[in-house]
Amino acid sequence: MIQGYSPQIARGRKFGIDLYVEDAMHGNPVLGQNMAFWSSRIKPGGVASGHDYCAEWPDVISEANALAERWSSKVKCADTFWSVERPV
Repeated sequence: MIQGYSPQIARGRKFGIDLYVEDAMHGNPVLGQNMAFWSSRIKPGGVASGHDYCAEWPDVISEANALAERWSSKVKCADTFWSVERPV
């Protein structure tokens, strides 16, 4: 687990991750920048996820949907929690 300000805490490090949970920023451009940075490091079969997939936060919906489209995957939701699995 890495704790700190995202994505500055991880810049320059080479690693893959299995799970990314986004629940910090809910608006663009910062949300999109965080999602682009971290999703590029998710290993095949890994998962991107987050909170507040709801009408109150339209950027969360659009970024999660865009990620699912880039990965040819689908957004799965449980209440306002969302996840997208990266294909193997």
